[in-house]
Amino acid sequence: MRGKPAAAVPLNDLANYGLSFRNAIAQQGALLGPQQEELAASNQAVRDMAGQMAALTTLVQQLRLSPNTGSATTNAEAAAAPHPAVSTISRHSEPHLNHPPPYSGEPNTCRSFLSQCALAFSLQPSAFPSESSKVAYIITLLTVRAQEWGTAVWDNNNSCCSSFQSFSAEFRKVFDREARILSDICQGERSVSDFSIEFRTITATCGLNEKAQWDRFLHGLSDRVQDKIYTLDLPAGFDDLVDLAIRVDDRLTLRRHCHRTYTCHE
Repeated sequence: MRGKPAAAVPLNDLANYGLSFRNAIAQQGALLGPQQEELAASNQAVRDMAGQMAALTTLVQQLRLSPNTGSATTNAEAAAAPHPAVSTISRHSEPHLNHPPPYSGEPNTCRSFLSQCALAFSLQPSAFPSESSKVAYIITLLTVRAQEWGTAVWDNNNSCCSSFQSFSAEFRKVFDREARILSDICQGERSVSDFSIEFRTITATCGLNEKAQWDRFLHGLSDRVQDKIYTLDLPAGFDDLVDLAIRVDDRLTLRRHCHRTYTCHE
């Protein structure tokens, strides 16, 4: 028996089916478009990450080969970086001190006053960042005749105001009793050896620098020793000057003694 022939599909149904198929394909294409873009973006991101990892690997290898360079760079950057909190921390770590008592010019308290000022400068360095600030601080503590002297040297821009050391040396010359005694002592009729002992004893408490000691010692020698010394090459150091003066004095004393002995024999 023959089978029944297949029923014919109407043309309208075929057209509708083809249209539906095309719409389905179009929708799939619309969905695949964004997915393809996302996939391409993901691939690019992976490639970028791979490049960054390669660069980091190269950098690590370079740092391993030259560790000193890396540490030097780090140290240089750390040194160049500002540290705004350092001064604040140092101020908090410095002790609080009372101001030294005012000084009016008493010779017996000159050195103790300067010592208290020096102690303040040492324990509170952030409060006195410059030499001129130290000198100005001392002048604010002066009264009466000491204030008159300090104001005068400050207003006249005296060279002693350039540093605390210079100012304190000049200060002692004016107000320190022992410094004034030092300017008055001289060899006289005694030996240079005896004169040098007294001179060193006084200068040990006056705080004079070597140049000032050299000058005052030379001018304190007797005329006969000075006359002989000036014909020689003067040494630069204070101790060498004392040794030279003692040798000259001993030679002059010996010559004078020999001359007297010779005269007596005649």
